[in-house]
Amino acid sequence: VKEGKDESENEIIRKWGKPAEFSFEPKDHLAIGEALDIIDVERAAKVSGSRFGYLKNEAALLEFAIIQYALDRIVRQHQFIPMVPPVMISSASMRAMGYLEHGGDTETYHFPQDDLYLVGTSEQSVGPYHGNEMLAAEDLPLRYCAFSTCFRREAGAAGKDTRGILRSHQFDKLEMFVYCRPEDSDAEHARIVAIQEELMQGLSLAYRVVKLCTGDLGKPSARTYDIETWMPSQDTYR
Repeated sequence: VKEGKDESENEIIRKWGKPAEFSFEPKDHLAIGEALDIIDVERAAKVSGSRFGYLKNEAALLEFAIIQYALDRIVRQHQFIPMVPPVMISSASMRAMGYLEHGGDTETYHFPQDDLYLVGTSEQSVGPYHGNEMLAAEDLPLRYCAFSTCFRREAGAAGKDTRGILRSHQFDKLEMFVYCRPEDSDAEHARIVAIQEELMQGLSLAYRVVKLCTGDLGKPSARTYDIETWMPSQDTYR
């Protein structure tokens, strides 16, 4: 991984598709969502506070359609094992996954009375699934595709993406997670990235693959690739 101080030094590996061009100024997702009555953040703020939102009508249906689309590809074509994991895990599990070190606990929701954490990504509950077990090499790789609602405090995102639902405390996610032999890990990582690109291309969304530098890398990660799609209203990849 390249050494760097922040996301400005991330490496752009490749791009796919041509960003859409418009003869008018595109509206952002919240303006469209409110006009079509498919996103409601005002009532969500009344009910839950900032950085929450309601998906309504076609937006709710669209979410489940996208989930089903991805599951069909990942599970049926690539033979991943589908899973709906718990969204609350013990502190021992969260710590073992490396997410409580180096200030990571500031981004998590914790229930001290029960010693449970809400997951910020499905991998936090899939990773400990085979905890304290010995897996036979001939049974590997074990490939899982997990769906869960995820929760993040976004404590370090003050003032960032406050409009709309781009950076929320609660969101839904499909996660591909693989147990494999160490010597196969690079190939499995590349396989996951390729499947993600397949999904993006199937939706005809222009995107770029970005390799994160050390300053932008998650603490438990050895290497991370982000796939960023073109946002017409922001005139950039996100």
